[in-house]
Amino acid sequence: PAPDGDEHDEEAVVIVKNIPNKFRQRDVQIFVESVGFEPSQVVSVFVPMDFLSGMCKGYAFVRFSAHEVAGRAVAALSGHGFAHTNSTKVTEAAFAKVQASRPAVEDAGDAKKKKKRRGTRGARTLRTCP
Repeated sequence: PAPDGDEHDEEAVVIVKNIPNKFRQRDVQIFVESVGFEPSQVVSVFVPMDFLSGMCKGYAFVRFSAHEVAGRAVAALSGHGFAHTNSTKVTEAAFAKVQASRPAVEDAGDAKKKKKRRGTRGARTLRTCP
């Protein structure tokens, strides 16, 4: 919750699905602005990319400055097609679900460091033929 206890003053994240695979961060920002949101209302945009193809995975996360703004964005960002892409897909937007809290993410990082410090103790060695 926000410091004053009102959760609706907090930032909120919206997932936008069915965006074109050629979209990049700037394309999503332009799309969000085209449906009526000011750049100051958008805190950040994250577009997951496929490692092998270098293409967008077809969805993006948009962090808005306030919960109320994100609520309006869910409605405004849904139902759009992109005629210039020859796709029949239509965008769907919803509040994104939080996967882990920051402390959980930090704990995971600490566990990786501990594992790395352990080194190769207990590791098998492979024998090679002469």
